[in-house]
Amino acid sequence: MRNFCLLLICFLLAACAPASSQAPIIEEAGMSRQELRTELAKIAGAQITEGDSLVVSFPTGTLFATGSALPMPGGIDPLDALATVMKQSGLSWSLKVRAASGEGELYDSELAAIRAKILRTYFKNSGLNTQLLSITALAESGAPLELKPISVGD
Repeated sequence: MRNFCLLLICFLLAACAPASSQAPIIEEAGMSRQELRTELAKIAGAQITEGDSLVVSFPTGTLFATGSALPMPGGIDPLDALATVMKQSGLSWSLKVRAASGEGELYDSELAAIRAKILRTYFKNSGLNTQLLSITALAESGAPLELKPISVGD
């Protein structure tokens, strides 16, 4: 547990670092659905599905490893790019943070809650208005991070 706390503190300190220069560049706030889709598609590991709404997911192994609270090595770059797109979109976002480690529902609930807290802190330190975020932690299988804009026109 002590090692986990130390890792968590290190990640939170790393979240204070300036954003990566590899983030997608968008000229103006407020994007059409197609512009938003195009920018999100540039993010490493992002999988985009469209139906009634635009959904972006980061499957296991692209951002979080099974049972890990911290992003995988290199996971900061996609988060930087994601934060940039989210900020520049001018939209509110709904995030689902999942955990299914096989260690039991209580463990998975706590793991999902820790991931959600880390992501909220990371996005806040990236300059994103966290009042525009609705984050739900879930102890269930599925993509460890799934998000969608709450409203976006075509």
